[in-house]
Amino acid sequence: MKLKDFNADVSEGKVENFNVNETSGIGLRIFSGRRIGFGYTTDLSNSAIESMISMAEAGSTRVNEDPFNRMPGAAKGEKPIYRDDIYDKTAIKILPEEKVCFAKAIEQNALKHDKRIKKVLRASVSTSEYMTGIINSAGLERSGFGTFSSVSIEVIAKKGNEIQTGGDFEVKRFYSDINTDSIINNACFRAISLLDARRVASQEVPVIFDPLVSCEFLEVIAQGLCADMSQKGKSVFINKIGEEVASPLLNIIDDGTLLRGTGTFCFDAEGTTSQKTVLIERGVLKSFLHNDYTAAKSGIKSTANAVRTFKETPRVGFSNLFIEPGANDRESLLNVEKGIYVFGVMGIHMMDPVSGDFSVGVNGLWIENGSYSHAVSGVTMAGNLFNLLNSIDSVASDIKFYGNIGAPTIRISNLILSGN
Repeated sequence: MKLKDFNADVSEGKVENFNVNETSGIGLRIFSGRRIGFGYTTDLSNSAIESMISMAEAGSTRVNEDPFNRMPGAAKGEKPIYRDDIYDKTAIKILPEEKVCFAKAIEQNALKHDKRIKKVLRASVSTSEYMTGIINSAGLERSGFGTFSSVSIEVIAKKGNEIQTGGDFEVKRFYSDINTDSIINNACFRAISLLDARRVASQEVPVIFDPLVSCEFLEVIAQGLCADMSQKGKSVFINKIGEEVASPLLNIIDDGTLLRGTGTFCFDAEGTTSQKTVLIERGVLKSFLHNDYTAAKSGIKSTANAVRTFKETPRVGFSNLFIEPGANDRESLLNVEKGIYVFGVMGIHMMDPVSGDFSVGVNGLWIENGSYSHAVSGVTMAGNLFNLLNSIDSVASDIKFYGNIGAPTIRISNLILSGN
């Protein structure tokens, strides 16, 4: 694997951080019967590579055998695939000083957005280019290239002595696909909206998730959809294939072939050709995500969801994971007598992976008769994952991807808020 990274952070018109890195490395797995040894190196000299091989060989003789260890091989008749929608030839030619100027312009535009935006804590621009290749003695040989570009911003809004912060980001395959106006608008909206925030009484009300919050919940849900977690007994979805686990409005998909997706690639970390996998369809659990090991353990084929860096062995992960958008416009989801539009959660990753119980802090806007009333903070939202998934009563069409996770605005018919 070879990786070239650029990152610049700007604040108050000055460059606070500037990094240009280039990393290369090799990871090696040696199969000895049903044993696997592993080694890696970032030093590509002959002596370092020989040392890596010795380390992997030694490991393959010392570990216990596992009947499900097997070397992934090339599928019969399978040909390498090239994709030109994940490599931005233009971005890699943009000079570092141009990217710094871009970050400074983003900061200035954010400061002009609203007089209550007093400072930009950080405006960041990053780009990366990488090459990865896989070869093994079972006849598999694959390689590919990709690029990423990202922009993020964090702003401060002030009114009197009150200060609130807000942020947003985008990660795209192509530099030109980044929508800086959307990033600035979202960051400023989140900061300004929280000015004069107050708590509300404890009650059970409809809750509308901003796409960012929907993505954060989906990322936690995804852990339980990985086969390794299920096989270890650490998933809320254990033994539920074919069962209704959510509202019929919910469809969750993992698609390693998505056009320009940040998780799109020709193959996964074991060389298996990327594919689209439906995980939840109309509320019914259809599949888990698998790499070659978990697939062997379940007696099925891999779903091409092996992920790794050259410094580690393959594990299960997702490519482009998203909630399929619905047919409703976002504004229709706000049409409730009272409820809360949530655009910030704290502590979601503390959810119990087995029971699905959660309790998180939330920030958002109180809704009365279909309109925003006032900002809300200092309250918690509690429930159970299954109850939440089964209480989805509307899904909007406004899907937004944050990196390789995407989701639209979603409404939950009722959740418990703990406030005053």
